[in-house]
Amino acid sequence: MSSKIRRNDPCPCGSGKKYKKCHGRQDANKAKLNAVNNELYRLHQDLISFATTSYQNKIEEQFKRFEKTFSSNLDDETKEIYHTGLTPWIMSSVPCLKNNETILKRFYHSTQKKLSPHARDLFVRWLHAKPSIYEIISIDSPKKQFMAVKELGEDETFFIPFQNKDDFVEGSLLIGIVIPFIEHHNFLLTMVKLYERDKNYYTELLQKYKGEKEGLSKTFPTLLAEALSSESIETEWNDTIHEEVAHLLTEHLSERGISDRIITESIFHWHTFCEMEKPTIKKIEPYAAAMDYYIQKGILNDSEVKQATVAETYQTSASTLSTIYRRIVQALGENEK
Repeated sequence: MSSKIRRNDPCPCGSGKKYKKCHGRQDANKAKLNAVNNELYRLHQDLISFATTSYQNKIEEQFKRFEKTFSSNLDDETKEIYHTGLTPWIMSSVPCLKNNETILKRFYHSTQKKLSPHARDLFVRWLHAKPSIYEIISIDSPKKQFMAVKELGEDETFFIPFQNKDDFVEGSLLIGIVIPFIEHHNFLLTMVKLYERDKNYYTELLQKYKGEKEGLSKTFPTLLAEALSSESIETEWNDTIHEEVAHLLTEHLSERGISDRIITESIFHWHTFCEMEKPTIKKIEPYAAAMDYYIQKGILNDSEVKQATVAETYQTSASTLSTIYRRIVQALGENEK
């Protein structure tokens, strides 16, 4: 006997209405919205293939153009990140093709006739999206597997999907181009994490380039280069002993050949923990050891690292490291791996 609910059957919610006029209507609407989102996500993947297959040389030309002008203060590793952050902007804002077209607009013209009306309307909004800097407001948002972000200086909240909760920290900053989907947004192609300066610096930087005559559609390469510049403002510490932990941690990470970018991210996490918890520290070694272990587990994804080994390196006990590590995990809202 079939258990499928027919359209004219009473709705199982007990409302007394027919299924088609109650939850059946909601289910149908949800299915339509999901279909549009699936269409947009396929479109997004097709855009990446379209750009890299047909116009990678054009993108490389623009890299060389802007790299000479704006990225002279960036080391090789940071230049790669600069390229990553610049790619969506090149595709959406630089008219590098015939007839003064961008790569994104060319893709739109090649696909628009195949799109549903709802997907096409949203895609048109992609064409006009501008880059900006966003703060992660919440990772445990009402929408599961979505983080809530706000553009610096603005009130609107955007829900962005993520794969791994451990990749993000509340209060950290992201730079990229936010584009609309059904009931949520996403970043065009990708986004870049910012760690080196505090929020006030980035807010002022964003307002500076927004205020330029041509706006962010033209000034973004300069904004991105300044945001990633190695000539960073020193992190302000409310307690000198917190800074001593940061120095000891940096020393150990540098000795192991950890990249400057990972070290910067690590100090950002430690500074965030200190701002949240304001720990009273008598000995710096256990805290540096616990943070080092946290980095190896949560950032470097080293499943083989042992607390006892890290503790020995810092000449502290594994039990003390473990206690502090759990405080760090709880404060930063990340899951133990």
